[in-house]
Amino acid sequence: MSDRIFFSLIALAVIAIIALALVWPQGDGRRSPKPFGHATTAERVAHAPQLRPALAPASPTKAP
Repeated sequence: MSDRIFFSLIALAVIAIIALALVWPQGDGRRSPKPFGHATTAERVAHAPQLRPALAPASPTKAP
């Protein structure tokens, strides 16, 4: 096989792989397994109740 045909096929394969990577779904938003994944801010807040902001008690409004 000549180099011209070989490298043309390789270039087409690279273009096809890149196009597939651009349109293929990436796991429906699930994180990668450890050690690669990391928790999102929403996950950290959901799993750590001390990080949630406390609701302020309702104060009576004063009429002018």
